[in-house]
Amino acid sequence: MFASVIFLICFFLGIPSAEKQKVMENQYVKVNVALPDSVEAGGRGRILLAFSPADGIHVTVDPTMEVSLKKNRVFTIQGDPEVSIDKESGFLSSSHPVEQRFSISPSTKPGMYSMKGTIVYYFCSDAEGWCRKFVQPISLTLHVVGKR
Repeated sequence: MFASVIFLICFFLGIPSAEKQKVMENQYVKVNVALPDSVEAGGRGRILLAFSPADGIHVTVDPTMEVSLKKNRVFTIQGDPEVSIDKESGFLSSSHPVEQRFSISPSTKPGMYSMKGTIVYYFCSDAEGWCRKFVQPISLTLHVVGKR
């Protein structure tokens, strides 16, 4: 009974319930994620994040962007994202992808591995002056090969 009442309250107030969650899309900034075709067990790679803001929108570099993966035994994020700053505007350059280094555990068996994580970044409107934080969910699939 209590769960039904909570569900009805959430439904009428527009609060998302656990049964009905959608992956958030940012209508102002599109992010394309690319990985190498394969990485050796014990090796390193880079996640490439290409940001495409809509006209009149920019992605800030302060506060800094964060890339994180759910805790796992295969992938480990190494350091902070490497960003290119547009010299004229001082904002994130949309002509160069952001690079996030990662490593693969040496004990990882060859195969396909999937991982979920998030990118946290801030974007702003040039004309209206507002800024917003956005948490972008990401899904990664990587082919791990044996050591050569």
